[in-house]
Amino acid sequence: MKNKYVQRSRISEKKFKEILKYFALDLQANQIAELTGISRNSINSYTKAIRLALIRAHNSPGNTQQIYGGGTLLLFGVEVYNHKVSVEPLPIQINHEIYKAIRQKDITAINTALPKTYNGLIDFSSKRFIQLQHPLYHQAQNLEVSAFWGYTKTRLVKFRGISTQNIYLHLKECEFRYNNRDKDLYRYLLTFFRKQPLHLQ
Repeated sequence: MKNKYVQRSRISEKKFKEILKYFALDLQANQIAELTGISRNSINSYTKAIRLALIRAHNSPGNTQQIYGGGTLLLFGVEVYNHKVSVEPLPIQINHEIYKAIRQKDITAINTALPKTYNGLIDFSSKRFIQLQHPLYHQAQNLEVSAFWGYTKTRLVKFRGISTQNIYLHLKECEFRYNNRDKDLYRYLLTFFRKQPLHLQ
């Protein structure tokens, strides 16, 4: 079926635009399925593909598919650069060391264990955010990353539980939505996928 927004699409452009509109409005998959008349499984496939496409397009580090499929990543570093927030998964190898420092409330040990300097850490296992004050950062950066965590925590609550296999995709979606909160996301996504058609896996 011809669809300039999706490669080898099985749905019409009109239906994909509907999915994209409801995705931009941040509706859940079951809501989108009910409104579009498309099966829940198909909607899950489309929303997953949209999230992965956005991650790749915004130059996230590492192998996206490997990160997505790991299912064990629970610590994420958050930093602010040029008024944009970035979320990165931390290497599994240092998780134990960082968790030990977190239990001891030793910020210095946490910073020493990290591969780079972050404004904060998201500990998904405990649903908490750890602010990492650093003399090189301006107060505005610390306020920005706190605002991002407030937005992220509020947004994720409505999903009523997210598996560890999906948390990276959802955190990156929060990053995308927060960094583009002043834009018309539907128009932005429509233009994006017209230039880079969605590829369903």
